[in-house]
Amino acid sequence: MTLLDKDVNKLREADKIFGTKIQTVVSNALELEKACLEADLVVGAVLVPGAKARSWSPTSSSPG
Repeated sequence: MTLLDKDVNKLREADKIFGTKIQTVVSNALELEKACLEADLVVGAVLVPGAKARSWSPTSSSPG
């Protein structure tokens, strides 16, 4: 599994927690493209403080 984030401190914390079970990468356009092209599954998430989280289920016709 590859975890991308712009925050190096968050990536270091993930490294401490998961060790060699995951690969951490500082996110930028090139690294994101490379990770997506190599992935079998891509899960994206963005935290917007104070905003309601969007939801999706396979039975709905569109996300959100």
